[in-house]
Amino acid sequence: MKKIVPAPYIDQTARWVNGCESISSVMLLQAVGIPIDPDVFIERDLPHAPYWEQEGRLYGPDPMFVYPGDPHDHTGYGCYAPCIVQALQSALAHEGAADRFEVLDVSGETAAQLCRFIDEGMPVVFWATLDFTPVPAGRWHRLCLEVPRALPAAGGLR
Repeated sequence: MKKIVPAPYIDQTARWVNGCESISSVMLLQAVGIPIDPDVFIERDLPHAPYWEQEGRLYGPDPMFVYPGDPHDHTGYGCYAPCIVQALQSALAHEGAADRFEVLDVSGETAAQLCRFIDEGMPVVFWATLDFTPVPAGRWHRLCLEVPRALPAAGGLR
């Protein structure tokens, strides 16, 4: 059986170059009747923070919980489901709809398992690896989280 959930299409290519998670979330929210603007969602609801390079390594927030960089440009890095769950919960609360919807992280379910939501008329935010290749064991990202950013020492910059 084929079922299409009516959801608006927002083209991310010009304005939100690396914002696929955010734009998909906004399309989901709009599909259930919440008229939210993508920039409002990104600025107000999406936890995001910069990352930086130090001694040839990238450092920054854990993309499991915070979007590293800026979804508006090529510095955007991407994030995992818990970050988007938090952003969706924030948007629902700010838009007065937290009591109408429950945000679920069903990471690891197959596409076939996700169809139960679609069968009920609910849109689903779904992202996967390129060509659906298996994800390496454990969390995988190239940001180093264990060392804080070096701050200038007293007496000058290093």
